[in-house]
Amino acid sequence: MKKNYVTLISMAVCAFAFFSCSKKKDVKDCRPVIKIACAQDEGVISFVDENDHLTGSEVEVWREIAKRIPEYNIVFIATGQDDVRVGLQTGNYDGSIADFFLTKERLEKFRIPLEPLDFTWTGMLIRKEYADGVNSLSALAKKQNQGLTIAPQCSGYGSTYILEVYNENNPDNKLVYDTTSEQTWSVGQNYVGVGRYGATCAQKQDYEVNFVSKDGAYHEYVDYVTWVPTQNVGAYTLFNKNIPDDFIDKYVAALKAVKEEGVASEISRKFYGYDAYSGEYKDFID
Repeated sequence: MKKNYVTLISMAVCAFAFFSCSKKKDVKDCRPVIKIACAQDEGVISFVDENDHLTGSEVEVWREIAKRIPEYNIVFIATGQDDVRVGLQTGNYDGSIADFFLTKERLEKFRIPLEPLDFTWTGMLIRKEYADGVNSLSALAKKQNQGLTIAPQCSGYGSTYILEVYNENNPDNKLVYDTTSEQTWSVGQNYVGVGRYGATCAQKQDYEVNFVSKDGAYHEYVDYVTWVPTQNVGAYTLFNKNIPDDFIDKYVAALKAVKEEGVASEISRKFYGYDAYSGEYKDFID
């Protein structure tokens, strides 16, 4: 995936609160602009392909949403993970997608409609010598008595928040791990692959792309690890606090339509190989 910026409409230079008039084929486009920042290296969720095209499961669902609210000029911008978050807080972007789970901090900093954009199977990447009988975080925690250690987790990440919530609810059987502000998501997977740690948080697509795939970054370690699902978690679009109510209402209605029409399920099967929109999911709204 190339680390360059991709925009679908080059004239998106105004903040949401203003109207932008772009000119295309002698026709002015004066619809309000909505700038959606997309992580350009978020696995199959949001990425730039070999043709410099921004795509991915959540990106394509959002494109379907945009079709259903044509009164807005929705611009998709491929950028880095850090810029997705910072740019949203500073007002450079109106919304952002990067497989965001709910956390207390995000609910305080951003406006988040509680209609899931996507669903992600989260779990643990585990060394096979510890994997027997592990089908939950509780079972994983007990493996620590057998020498299993957990790689450092990124502070502020949705996956780390899942572990924090588990520990709050299970004070007598906690998961022990360090947190770090460094981007250690992929590094942690490598640590488990080489045997430095026994487990780390990972999503299903991480395991498939990095270990199972013959072209995966850590395919050489595939015989030593396995992936265990723990729960299906909703992922959401984060919006700037200043986004108008009118747009939010139309966004939610359009997202529900994309799901009800079966389009979201088709996109999910294309990128994940299964329908992430079927079945139950767990969230942390309370």
